[in-house]
Amino acid sequence: MFNQNLSPLHLQEQNKNNKERQSIYKLGEKKQINILLIIFSILLAGIVVAVIIFWFKTSNKIGFETKDYNIHISQEEEAGDSDNDGLLDSLETFYGTDPKNSDSDGDGYKDGDEVRNGYNPLGEGKLNETKKFTGSIDTQTGESAKDAPKIYSGTKDFLDITVDNFCITKEEKKLAELINNYRASLGLSKIPLSKSLFYVAKIHALDVVINKPVKGRCNPHSWSDKGRWSVCCYTGSRESSKCMNSKPNELTEYQGKGYENAVSWVEDSVKPRSATPELALKGWQISHKHHMVMINGGEWKNIKWNALGVSIYKGYAYAWFGEEIDPAGVPIQCSNCEEIKDKNLREECYIGGSITNNDLDSCSKIADKKIMEECIFRVKISKCDKFIISDRNQLKSCYSDLIKEEPKICEHLYNKVNERDDCYFNAAAFNHDSTICNKINSISKKDECYFYIAAQSKDRSVCDKISDSSKRKKCQSIIYAR
Repeated sequence: MFNQNLSPLHLQEQNKNNKERQSIYKLGEKKQINILLIIFSILLAGIVVAVIIFWFKTSNKIGFETKDYNIHISQEEEAGDSDNDGLLDSLETFYGTDPKNSDSDGDGYKDGDEVRNGYNPLGEGKLNETKKFTGSIDTQTGESAKDAPKIYSGTKDFLDITVDNFCITKEEKKLAELINNYRASLGLSKIPLSKSLFYVAKIHALDVVINKPVKGRCNPHSWSDKGRWSVCCYTGSRESSKCMNSKPNELTEYQGKGYENAVSWVEDSVKPRSATPELALKGWQISHKHHMVMINGGEWKNIKWNALGVSIYKGYAYAWFGEEIDPAGVPIQCSNCEEIKDKNLREECYIGGSITNNDLDSCSKIADKKIMEECIFRVKISKCDKFIISDRNQLKSCYSDLIKEEPKICEHLYNKVNERDDCYFNAAAFNHDSTICNKINSISKKDECYFYIAAQSKDRSVCDKISDSSKRKKCQSIIYAR
């Protein structure tokens, strides 16, 4: 309220004081805001640092992902036992037991105790009567016992491929050369080629593709229970590294430990691409740990590699490194694919050579018509492979061009039915061809395809192929109205 007793001078002084108080209050407010901003910035920085630390601690895979590919490079992860039954989660996957149930078959005995004592953890009977395995397994570390007895399954163990009778392909020799040339570019010595390690790499690639030990937490360094080697569900932990290290000694006369780099172009939704020497090298270059192994960096700095062996088979590539000199000497390169005795390797030799030389005629040498067709389409698809790592958009564009040229390529590109259906839909749309819609598995998606083509071509006869009566009538009415 206005005070009538105050003189103009007093009023002026009071206004001045009020302004000073307001100025001090505003300054205080500004300081509070600045302090709050500083606190908020510190908290935000702390959160960012915590997220980065958490990512590095929990990340167990380094890879380059696109919509169409997952280049999987296995990396280190800790072994775990979720249900504390004495059986690692990775081995629970191998035996088919429940990693969250310590007694999967409910018989009163823990899964780990049953496996250790040779009993079936999923029901009655002995373990070796229900699941063959090669040797004993340390259920605490996932390691194969060094003195494990060798039990042969008699199938898919590649007994016909020996250290003395196998040969390496041009692609495998090229991969070894690329590794050594890359080392030389960094001022490092080239690694002598090892017949024994090439053989181990070859057998491992076959085992992984044909016997399929890679499942659950068992990464591409794993070995199946189908052969003359100790079974290995490799999780990537340091404790289970002997699982890998012992393989050269198990399969050959090589006395030293083996260290393996693995890279794969395998994903559920996409059919395996052919691993090429260039892509294999690139995969290991973008993976820090695998790069360090290849160039003797990090923890490998004081180690000298004296043996190198590689393999390429379908979607997998392997490189083995060893400190010991290989008494078996260097491997022999196949002069031609015909001399390879193993059918799987011979066919892959034809395919690899066809892809490298972009030569469809080489595919015609394959007797199996299904494999020959696979060869032809893999050669065609391979022209897009150069974009897998470098350019995702170019990769997608390259696939689109392939689909336009040859719709049947969808069958060789995708594993999942829905992905294949989408591919055929696009192919039908590109080519304005309703017959391509016939290849679509999903009835509703097939109807959509017919509807789309009918609308494009204004052809009522295409509407007649639609199975859903309401959609068929709608299609016909739209075409009739036009």
